[in-house]
Amino acid sequence: MHYTFDFAQSLILPHHARQIGQIYFTTPRKMHLFGVRLDGLSMQMNYMIDEDETIGPDGSLAHGPNSVISMIHHAFQTYGLGELDCSLHADNCGGQNKNRYVLGYLCWRVLVGLHRNINFMLQIPGHTRCLVDAGFGQIKKLYRRSDCDTRDDIARIIEQSSKSNKAVKFSEEEAWIWRDWKGYLSLRFKALKGIQQYQHFRFSSDAPGYVFVKRRADSEESRILLLLRDAPTSSLGDAPTHLVPGGLTEERQRYLYRFVRHLVRPCAQDQTCPAPEE
Repeated sequence: MHYTFDFAQSLILPHHARQIGQIYFTTPRKMHLFGVRLDGLSMQMNYMIDEDETIGPDGSLAHGPNSVISMIHHAFQTYGLGELDCSLHADNCGGQNKNRYVLGYLCWRVLVGLHRNINFMLQIPGHTRCLVDAGFGQIKKLYRRSDCDTRDDIARIIEQSSKSNKAVKFSEEEAWIWRDWKGYLSLRFKALKGIQQYQHFRFSSDAPGYVFVKRRADSEESRILLLLRDAPTSSLGDAPTHLVPGGLTEERQRYLYRFVRHLVRPCAQDQTCPAPEE
């Protein structure tokens, strides 16, 4: 099975095809979108993360390692086919430190027997367009000519944008939960020095705890130990700590109610910009 994952540009609520000028002078409600493409199934799972559902308050920490790995883990466990060998593609974003923890997570999956072999490939900076972006493009095309006032409206647009696009909402019963993967992996795996110079990473059950790295596809492969020598290996099967969403601060609630609510259609105002909690 081959997977591709990345973030899309955030969507805003409300959004109307004939957008009125007032909204450009406000900070409307944001919806983060994280896509995981399952190429073997020709399916893309689009994880919708509203401002009140992120790990940090007011939509913060949406792109951090805890968020990214929690959603990747959910995609593997829920939508994967139980395959033992897989490949992944991702962009090589130097502005985010998640790659260090993603490597630790993939190494952990091999250690606990969830996969036998994993190939992880980072794209060359400046050449990061991939299959998941095609799915985002279909969503954006329909989004631009649609009226959206609620998260359900965005979910409907995702589902209608193409046959392969599926919406995954945080509020659903079988949705993912946030976990402290960063803290969990920091105690067990070390950082890979010079990670930005490598494009190819391989993990194998024949060498548990190690990563095989290459600078380019035709380069020689090197083996590097990721597992800390004093790591608590007896607890490798334990799940990381559950993290609760940060929600909206009172200040943000008041802002949405005062400056954004009147731009939302009346039928959706209480859902998107409710009155601040007393």
